[in-house]
Amino acid sequence: MEESSESGLLMLVQKVDTVEVPSQMPAHNVRLGVAATIPQSSLTGGRNPVHEPTDVSHEARDNETSSFKSHESNLKVDSRSNGTQSAEPNEAAERILFEQRSSEQKQLQRMYCSAYRNLFLTFYNKTPKISSVDINQALSQSEPLVKLANVYDSLSIVGTHLEKIFAQYRHGLYVAVAKDPPRWLAVASDIRSGPIFAEALIHLVGCYPFWPWITSKDSLKANLLHIIEKKAIDLAHLRTQVNCELLVNTLKNSEDGSYVALAGAGESGESWMCVQIYRDWLAQHLNDLRETNNIHDGTIYRLLGKGGEAYLPYKDLIAKLKEIDMGDWEHDDDLQALKDFAKQAVRQLVKNNLMVDAESLGIQYLTCVEVDMDDYPWAKEANPGQ
Repeated sequence: MEESSESGLLMLVQKVDTVEVPSQMPAHNVRLGVAATIPQSSLTGGRNPVHEPTDVSHEARDNETSSFKSHESNLKVDSRSNGTQSAEPNEAAERILFEQRSSEQKQLQRMYCSAYRNLFLTFYNKTPKISSVDINQALSQSEPLVKLANVYDSLSIVGTHLEKIFAQYRHGLYVAVAKDPPRWLAVASDIRSGPIFAEALIHLVGCYPFWPWITSKDSLKANLLHIIEKKAIDLAHLRTQVNCELLVNTLKNSEDGSYVALAGAGESGESWMCVQIYRDWLAQHLNDLRETNNIHDGTIYRLLGKGGEAYLPYKDLIAKLKEIDMGDWEHDDDLQALKDFAKQAVRQLVKNNLMVDAESLGIQYLTCVEVDMDDYPWAKEANPGQ
Protein backbone atom coordinates (compact mmCIF):
# COMPACT_ATOMS: atom_id res chain seq x y z
CA MET A 1 0.00 0.00 0.00
CA GLU A 2 2.81 2.42 0.84
CA GLU A 3 4.62 1.56 -2.39
CA SER A 4 1.51 2.32 -4.40
CA SER A 5 0.96 5.73 -2.79
CA GLU A 6 4.60 6.69 -3.24
CA SER A 7 4.55 5.72 -6.91
CA GLY A 8 1.34 7.74 -7.35
CA LEU A 9 2.93 10.80 -5.78
CA LEU A 10 6.04 10.31 -7.93
CA MET A 11 3.94 10.21 -11.09
CA LEU A 12 2.15 13.40 -10.07
CA VAL A 13 5.42 15.19 -9.46
CA GLN A 14 6.73 14.04 -12.84
CA LYS A 15 3.62 15.34 -14.55
CA VAL A 16 4.03 18.70 -12.91
CA ASP A 17 7.71 18.83 -13.85
CA THR A 18 6.86 18.36 -17.52
CA VAL A 19 4.56 21.40 -17.50
CA GLU A 20 6.12 24.42 -19.20
CA VAL A 21 6.14 27.32 -16.78
CA PRO A 22 6.43 30.83 -18.22
CA SER A 23 9.71 32.48 -17.45
CA GLN A 24 7.93 35.43 -15.85
CA MET A 25 5.91 33.34 -13.40
CA PRO A 26 7.17 33.66 -9.78
CA ALA A 27 8.55 30.63 -8.01
CA HIS A 28 5.73 30.52 -5.48
CA ASN A 29 3.28 29.95 -8.33
CA VAL A 30 5.16 26.78 -9.28
CA ARG A 31 5.00 25.51 -5.72
CA LEU A 32 1.29 26.22 -5.62
CA GLY A 33 0.93 24.26 -8.87
CA VAL A 34 2.56 21.18 -7.32
CA ALA A 35 0.50 21.43 -4.18
CA ALA A 36 -2.65 21.83 -6.20
CA THR A 37 -2.05 18.54 -8.00
CA ILE A 38 -1.49 16.48 -4.90
CA PRO A 39 -5.08 16.52 -3.58
CA GLN A 40 -6.16 14.72 -6.75
CA SER A 41 -4.68 11.52 -5.34
CA SER A 42 -6.22 12.17 -1.94
CA LEU A 43 -9.65 11.92 -3.58
CA THR A 44 -9.03 8.14 -3.78
CA GLY A 45 -7.88 7.84 -0.19
CA GLY A 46 -4.18 8.36 -0.91
CA ARG A 47 -4.09 5.61 -3.54
CA ASN A 48 -3.03 5.92 -7.11
CA PRO A 49 -6.28 6.31 -9.14
CA VAL A 50 -4.86 4.06 -11.90
CA HIS A 51 -5.23 0.43 -10.78
CA GLU A 52 -2.17 -1.50 -11.96
CA PRO A 53 -1.83 -5.31 -11.61
CA THR A 54 0.22 -6.27 -8.56
CA ASP A 55 1.84 -9.33 -10.21
CA VAL A 56 3.70 -7.47 -12.96
CA SER A 57 7.17 -8.86 -13.45
CA HIS A 58 10.35 -6.77 -13.09
CA GLU A 59 11.26 -7.48 -16.71
CA ALA A 60 7.97 -6.03 -17.98
CA ARG A 61 8.47 -2.97 -15.84
CA ASP A 62 12.02 -2.49 -17.18
CA ASN A 63 10.78 -2.79 -20.76
CA GLU A 64 8.05 -0.24 -20.08
CA THR A 65 10.53 2.13 -18.46
CA SER A 66 12.98 1.85 -21.34
CA SER A 67 10.25 2.45 -23.93
CA PHE A 68 9.05 5.47 -21.99
CA LYS A 69 12.58 6.90 -21.85
CA SER A 70 13.03 6.27 -25.57
CA HIS A 71 9.76 8.04 -26.32
CA GLU A 72 10.72 10.90 -24.02
CA SER A 73 14.10 11.29 -25.73
CA ASN A 74 12.37 11.43 -29.11
CA LEU A 75 10.09 14.15 -27.86
CA LYS A 76 13.06 16.14 -26.63
CA VAL A 77 14.79 15.77 -29.99
CA ASP A 78 11.62 16.93 -31.77
CA SER A 79 11.26 19.87 -29.43
CA ARG A 80 14.85 20.91 -30.09
CA SER A 81 14.43 20.61 -33.85
CA ASN A 82 11.02 22.26 -34.14
CA GLY A 83 10.72 24.35 -31.00
CA THR A 84 13.79 26.41 -31.69
CA GLN A 85 12.19 27.64 -34.89
CA SER A 86 8.65 28.34 -33.70
CA ALA A 87 8.78 28.69 -29.91
CA GLU A 88 10.93 31.80 -29.83
CA PRO A 89 8.78 33.83 -32.30
CA ASN A 90 5.62 32.67 -30.52
CA GLU A 91 7.00 33.68 -27.14
CA ALA A 92 8.03 37.07 -28.52
CA ALA A 93 4.58 37.64 -30.04
CA GLU A 94 2.87 36.62 -26.80
CA ARG A 95 5.15 38.92 -24.84
CA ILE A 96 4.33 41.86 -27.15
CA LEU A 97 0.61 41.12 -26.90
CA PHE A 98 0.84 40.90 -23.11
CA GLU A 99 2.67 44.23 -22.95
CA GLN A 100 0.09 45.87 -25.23
CA ARG A 101 -2.79 44.63 -23.10
CA SER A 102 -1.05 45.76 -19.94
CA SER A 103 -0.45 49.18 -21.47
CA GLU A 104 -4.09 49.49 -22.52
CA GLN A 105 -5.29 48.47 -19.08
CA LYS A 106 -3.01 50.99 -17.40
CA GLN A 107 -4.17 53.71 -19.76
CA LEU A 108 -7.80 52.85 -19.06
CA GLN A 109 -7.15 52.92 -15.32
CA ARG A 110 -5.47 56.32 -15.54
CA MET A 111 -8.35 57.65 -17.63
CA TYR A 112 -11.01 56.66 -15.14
CA CYS A 113 -8.94 57.72 -12.15
CA SER A 114 -8.72 61.15 -13.75
CA ALA A 115 -12.47 61.05 -14.44
CA TYR A 116 -13.24 60.26 -10.79
CA ARG A 117 -10.97 63.07 -9.65
CA ASN A 118 -12.75 65.50 -11.96
CA LEU A 119 -16.11 64.25 -10.79
CA PHE A 120 -15.21 64.92 -7.15
CA LEU A 121 -13.95 68.37 -8.10
CA THR A 122 -17.33 69.25 -9.58
CA PHE A 123 -19.02 68.06 -6.40
CA TYR A 124 -17.10 70.78 -4.58
CA ASN A 125 -17.94 73.31 -7.31
CA LYS A 126 -14.40 73.33 -8.62
CA THR A 127 -13.40 73.30 -12.28
CA PRO A 128 -12.41 69.83 -13.50
CA LYS A 129 -8.93 69.31 -14.89
CA ILE A 130 -9.84 69.37 -18.58
CA SER A 131 -7.48 70.59 -21.29
CA SER A 132 -7.97 74.23 -22.27
CA VAL A 133 -5.52 74.18 -25.19
CA ASP A 134 -6.43 71.02 -27.13
CA ILE A 135 -10.09 70.56 -28.02
CA ASN A 136 -9.63 66.90 -29.01
CA GLN A 137 -7.98 66.09 -25.71
CA ALA A 138 -10.69 67.99 -23.89
CA LEU A 139 -13.35 65.85 -25.55
CA SER A 140 -11.48 62.64 -24.71
CA GLN A 141 -11.22 63.71 -21.07
CA SER A 142 -14.88 64.74 -20.92
CA GLU A 143 -16.41 61.52 -22.25
CA PRO A 144 -15.45 59.24 -19.30
CA LEU A 145 -16.43 62.04 -16.92
CA VAL A 146 -19.87 62.22 -18.54
CA LYS A 147 -20.26 58.45 -18.20
CA LEU A 148 -19.47 58.60 -14.48
CA ALA A 149 -21.76 61.59 -14.01
CA ASN A 150 -24.55 59.61 -15.62
CA VAL A 151 -23.95 56.73 -13.20
CA TYR A 152 -23.95 59.02 -10.17
CA ASP A 153 -26.87 61.14 -11.41
CA SER A 154 -24.82 64.34 -11.52
CA LEU A 155 -24.97 65.31 -15.21
CA SER A 156 -26.46 68.69 -14.39
CA ILE A 157 -23.45 69.59 -12.26
CA VAL A 158 -20.84 68.22 -14.64
CA GLY A 159 -22.57 69.63 -17.72
CA THR A 160 -22.39 73.19 -16.42
CA HIS A 161 -18.61 72.96 -15.99
CA LEU A 162 -18.03 71.27 -19.35
CA GLU A 163 -20.07 73.85 -21.24
CA LYS A 164 -17.90 76.61 -19.79
CA ILE A 165 -14.72 74.76 -20.74
CA PHE A 166 -15.89 74.10 -24.31
CA ALA A 167 -17.03 77.70 -24.73
CA GLN A 168 -13.45 78.87 -24.13
CA TYR A 169 -12.44 77.38 -27.49
CA ARG A 170 -14.83 79.71 -29.33
CA HIS A 171 -14.47 79.13 -33.10
CA GLY A 172 -12.25 76.07 -32.55
CA LEU A 173 -15.11 74.27 -30.85
CA TYR A 174 -17.35 74.42 -33.91
CA VAL A 175 -14.51 73.45 -36.23
CA ALA A 176 -14.01 70.35 -34.07
CA VAL A 177 -17.73 69.58 -34.18
CA ALA A 178 -17.60 69.64 -38.00
CA LYS A 179 -14.95 66.91 -38.00
CA ASP A 180 -16.97 64.38 -35.96
CA PRO A 181 -20.53 65.61 -35.28
CA PRO A 182 -21.95 62.25 -34.06
CA ARG A 183 -19.48 62.16 -31.19
CA TRP A 184 -20.25 65.73 -30.20
CA LEU A 185 -23.98 65.15 -30.53
CA ALA A 186 -23.84 62.34 -27.98
CA VAL A 187 -21.87 64.45 -25.49
CA ALA A 188 -24.07 67.51 -26.03
CA SER A 189 -27.19 65.44 -25.44
CA ASP A 190 -25.85 64.17 -22.11
CA ILE A 191 -24.66 67.53 -20.79
CA ARG A 192 -27.67 69.33 -22.34
CA SER A 193 -25.69 71.83 -24.36
CA GLY A 194 -28.04 73.46 -26.85
CA PRO A 195 -25.43 75.25 -29.04
CA ILE A 196 -23.25 72.15 -29.48
CA PHE A 197 -26.27 69.90 -30.04
CA ALA A 198 -27.69 72.19 -32.74
CA GLU A 199 -24.32 72.51 -34.51
CA ALA A 200 -23.79 68.75 -34.63
CA LEU A 201 -27.38 68.07 -35.69
CA ILE A 202 -27.14 70.46 -38.66
CA HIS A 203 -24.13 68.53 -39.98
CA LEU A 204 -25.76 65.14 -39.55
CA VAL A 205 -29.09 66.07 -41.12
CA GLY A 206 -27.51 67.89 -44.06
CA CYS A 207 -25.42 64.84 -44.92
CA TYR A 208 -28.00 62.15 -44.17
CA PRO A 209 -28.20 59.26 -45.12
CA PHE A 210 -24.51 59.50 -46.03
CA TRP A 211 -22.30 58.91 -42.96
CA PRO A 212 -18.65 59.93 -43.55
CA TRP A 213 -17.85 60.41 -39.88
CA ILE A 214 -15.35 58.54 -37.70
CA THR A 215 -17.96 57.77 -35.05
CA SER A 216 -20.32 55.06 -36.24
CA LYS A 217 -24.05 55.50 -36.59
CA ASP A 218 -24.72 52.59 -34.22
CA SER A 219 -23.03 54.42 -31.37
CA LEU A 220 -25.87 56.95 -31.12
CA LYS A 221 -28.98 56.38 -29.05
CA ALA A 222 -32.25 55.56 -30.78
CA ASN A 223 -33.87 58.87 -29.83
CA LEU A 224 -31.02 60.83 -31.41
CA LEU A 225 -31.25 58.83 -34.64
CA HIS A 226 -34.99 59.47 -34.69
CA ILE A 227 -34.40 63.22 -34.51
CA ILE A 228 -31.86 63.07 -37.34
CA GLU A 229 -34.14 61.01 -39.60
CA LYS A 230 -37.14 63.22 -38.94
CA LYS A 231 -35.18 66.37 -39.77
CA ALA A 232 -33.72 64.72 -42.87
CA ILE A 233 -37.21 63.91 -44.17
CA ASP A 234 -38.28 67.53 -43.72
CA LEU A 235 -35.19 68.69 -45.58
CA ALA A 236 -35.84 66.25 -48.43
CA HIS A 237 -39.39 67.59 -48.81
CA LEU A 238 -38.10 71.16 -48.98
CA ARG A 239 -35.48 70.19 -51.54
CA THR A 240 -38.09 68.46 -53.71
CA GLN A 241 -40.32 71.52 -53.61
CA VAL A 242 -37.47 73.80 -54.66
CA ASN A 243 -36.46 71.48 -57.50
CA CYS A 244 -40.00 71.56 -58.87
CA GLU A 245 -40.03 75.35 -58.82
CA LEU A 246 -36.72 75.48 -60.66
CA LEU A 247 -37.72 73.05 -63.39
CA VAL A 248 -41.14 74.56 -64.12
CA ASN A 249 -39.82 78.09 -64.33
CA THR A 250 -40.17 79.72 -67.75
CA LEU A 251 -40.41 83.12 -69.43
CA LYS A 252 -43.33 85.20 -70.67
CA ASN A 253 -43.66 87.46 -73.66
CA SER A 254 -43.47 91.10 -72.72
CA GLU A 255 -46.18 91.98 -75.20
CA ASP A 256 -49.13 89.78 -74.25
CA GLY A 257 -47.88 87.96 -71.15
CA SER A 258 -48.09 84.52 -72.78
CA TYR A 259 -45.46 81.89 -72.20
CA VAL A 260 -42.66 81.75 -74.73
CA ALA A 261 -42.90 78.93 -77.26
CA LEU A 262 -40.80 77.44 -80.01
CA ALA A 263 -43.47 78.26 -82.57
CA GLY A 264 -43.48 81.89 -81.49
CA ALA A 265 -42.25 84.50 -83.87
CA GLY A 266 -38.96 86.37 -83.47
CA GLU A 267 -37.64 86.70 -79.96
CA SER A 268 -40.20 84.30 -78.49
CA GLY A 269 -38.56 81.30 -80.16
CA GLU A 270 -35.10 82.41 -79.05
CA SER A 271 -36.33 82.93 -75.47
CA TRP A 272 -37.92 79.47 -75.50
CA MET A 273 -34.56 77.99 -76.55
CA CYS A 274 -32.87 79.83 -73.71
CA VAL A 275 -35.32 78.27 -71.26
CA GLN A 276 -34.62 74.79 -72.62
CA ILE A 277 -30.85 75.17 -72.35
CA TYR A 278 -31.19 76.44 -68.79
CA ARG A 279 -33.52 73.59 -67.82
CA ASP A 280 -31.19 71.07 -69.39
CA TRP A 281 -28.29 72.41 -67.32
CA LEU A 282 -30.40 72.21 -64.16
CA ALA A 283 -31.68 68.71 -64.90
CA GLN A 284 -28.19 67.34 -65.46
CA HIS A 285 -26.79 68.77 -62.24
CA LEU A 286 -29.81 67.87 -60.10
CA ASN A 287 -29.73 64.33 -61.46
CA ASP A 288 -26.06 64.04 -60.53
CA LEU A 289 -27.00 64.86 -56.94
CA ARG A 290 -29.20 61.78 -56.74
CA GLU A 291 -26.11 59.59 -57.03
CA THR A 292 -24.11 61.28 -54.27
CA ASN A 293 -26.35 60.65 -51.22
CA ASN A 294 -26.82 64.39 -50.59
CA ILE A 295 -23.13 64.85 -49.81
CA HIS A 296 -22.76 67.47 -52.58
CA ASP A 297 -26.23 69.04 -52.48
CA GLY A 298 -24.97 72.31 -51.12
CA THR A 299 -22.58 72.88 -54.02
CA ILE A 300 -25.18 73.24 -56.77
CA TYR A 301 -27.71 75.13 -54.67
CA ARG A 302 -25.09 77.61 -53.49
CA LEU A 303 -24.17 78.29 -57.12
CA LEU A 304 -27.81 78.97 -57.87
CA GLY A 305 -27.96 81.23 -54.83
CA LYS A 306 -25.05 83.33 -56.09
CA GLY A 307 -26.53 83.80 -59.58
CA GLY A 308 -24.82 85.97 -62.18
CA GLU A 309 -21.76 84.43 -63.81
CA ALA A 310 -21.24 81.90 -60.99
CA TYR A 311 -22.71 79.20 -63.24
CA LEU A 312 -23.74 78.79 -66.88
CA PRO A 313 -22.06 82.01 -68.08
CA TYR A 314 -23.60 83.94 -70.93
CA LYS A 315 -20.82 82.98 -73.35
CA ASP A 316 -21.61 79.27 -72.84
CA LEU A 317 -25.23 79.92 -73.69
CA ILE A 318 -24.25 81.71 -76.91
CA ALA A 319 -21.97 78.82 -77.84
CA LYS A 320 -24.84 76.36 -77.47
CA LEU A 321 -27.12 78.58 -79.56
CA LYS A 322 -24.54 78.72 -82.32
CA GLU A 323 -24.62 74.93 -82.51
CA ILE A 324 -28.23 75.22 -83.70
CA ASP A 325 -27.71 78.31 -85.88
CA MET A 326 -29.16 80.73 -83.34
CA GLY A 327 -25.96 82.44 -82.33
CA ASP A 328 -27.14 85.91 -83.31
CA TRP A 329 -29.28 86.11 -80.17
CA GLU A 330 -27.77 88.92 -78.13
CA HIS A 331 -30.31 89.50 -75.39
CA ASP A 332 -28.99 88.28 -72.04
CA ASP A 333 -32.02 89.55 -70.15
CA ASP A 334 -33.79 86.19 -70.54
CA LEU A 335 -30.92 84.23 -68.97
CA GLN A 336 -30.61 86.75 -66.17
CA ALA A 337 -34.33 86.55 -65.45
CA LEU A 338 -34.10 82.75 -65.09
CA LYS A 339 -31.12 83.06 -62.74
CA ASP A 340 -32.83 85.72 -60.64
CA PHE A 341 -35.82 83.45 -60.14
CA ALA A 342 -33.56 80.54 -59.19
CA LYS A 343 -31.70 82.71 -56.69
CA GLN A 344 -34.94 83.47 -54.87
CA ALA A 345 -36.17 79.88 -55.09
CA VAL A 346 -33.12 78.41 -53.31
CA ARG A 347 -32.63 81.12 -50.68
CA GLN A 348 -34.04 78.89 -47.95
CA LEU A 349 -31.80 75.97 -48.94
CA VAL A 350 -28.58 77.96 -49.11
CA LYS A 351 -29.04 79.52 -45.70
CA ASN A 352 -26.16 78.62 -43.40
CA ASN A 353 -27.21 77.95 -39.81
CA LEU A 354 -23.78 76.77 -38.68
CA MET A 355 -21.52 78.86 -36.47
CA VAL A 356 -18.74 78.45 -39.05
CA ASP A 357 -18.53 79.31 -42.74
CA ALA A 358 -19.47 76.13 -44.58
CA GLU A 359 -17.62 76.91 -47.80
CA SER A 360 -14.37 77.82 -46.05
CA LEU A 361 -14.37 74.38 -44.39
CA GLY A 362 -15.13 72.66 -47.68
CA ILE A 363 -18.58 71.52 -46.55
CA GLN A 364 -20.58 70.53 -49.64
CA TYR A 365 -23.85 69.41 -48.06
CA LEU A 366 -26.72 71.66 -47.03
CA THR A 367 -26.47 73.46 -43.69
CA CYS A 368 -29.88 75.13 -43.64
CA VAL A 369 -31.55 72.92 -41.02
CA GLU A 370 -33.48 74.85 -38.42
CA VAL A 371 -33.01 73.61 -34.84
CA ASP A 372 -35.13 74.95 -32.02
CA MET A 373 -35.61 74.02 -28.39
CA ASP A 374 -38.35 71.53 -29.20
CA ASP A 375 -35.76 69.42 -31.01
CA TYR A 376 -33.64 68.97 -27.89
CA PRO A 377 -34.18 65.48 -26.41
CA TRP A 378 -34.04 66.81 -22.84
CA ALA A 379 -36.89 69.20 -23.65
CA LYS A 380 -39.04 66.25 -24.65
CA GLU A 381 -38.08 64.46 -21.43
CA ALA A 382 -39.24 67.48 -19.44
CA ASN A 383 -42.54 67.59 -21.39
CA PRO A 384 -43.34 63.98 -22.34
CA GLY A 385 -46.89 64.90 -23.34
CA GLN A 386 -45.75 67.12 -26.21
